[in-house]
Amino acid sequence: GDLIDVSDSETKPVQYMPQLFIRNPSESGVLEYLTRLTLYLNDACPHHCHGCRDAWKQFPVCRASAHGKNQLDPALAKRFLSQIKNSGTVNIDVLGGNLFAYSNLEEIWTALQDFKAHKNVFAHYLNAASGLEPILNWPHQNTTWNIQVTFPIETEQWHKLLKTLKKHGTASNKKFHFVFIICSEDEYHQATALIEASEGVAADFSFQPYYNGENLDFFRELVYIDRDDIFDQEFPIELKRIY
Repeated sequence: GDLIDVSDSETKPVQYMPQLFIRNPSESGVLEYLTRLTLYLNDACPHHCHGCRDAWKQFPVCRASAHGKNQLDPALAKRFLSQIKNSGTVNIDVLGGNLFAYSNLEEIWTALQDFKAHKNVFAHYLNAASGLEPILNWPHQNTTWNIQVTFPIETEQWHKLLKTLKKHGTASNKKFHFVFIICSEDEYHQATALIEASEGVAADFSFQPYYNGENLDFFRELVYIDRDDIFDQEFPIELKRIY
């Protein structure tokens, strides 16, 4: 409600929060309703990207802590995975700080390959530049690499990663998706230029706006749609474009 014009209203807009209704309160009953699982493998990362500590509140993203000493217990993770193997889980997100530094990555990776669920692996491009290539020889059943890009760009590491993807991406069933995390119009233009210069890379590209507390004008001008934007669209208008 803080980002919406409420000058014509006495109070902020009502926000309807979804409530989960579960018929069977037992543990097995709860797991039947699980459709998405997020695994944070560790919280160590040598980089200090802007928004590292709070961007995760807005969208799935790698993140590190101040000390970076936490790691997911592989035995605990595998035990939980075994419990949801026959559940309705259709998406499993795998993140870390630098997940390539997780000491039990191959063990967890092998366990995940038994799942029909789609695996979304999130990694920062600076970590992927040096850590991704060895893992590309592992099985990739229903797996998409979401490579997250923040600014400013470290050119040498960027080109190193593109070289790896050109080598492995076109001759395999591996899926790569670059996500540019942008906070301003300038970063949007930088991202567009990087995409245009990435010819030969078998990957998808998308933009993820990030509200950093100081760029509300960027959202107002280039992210949010208003009434004029809606009526400028060709009919039929999809509800998801409005909401």
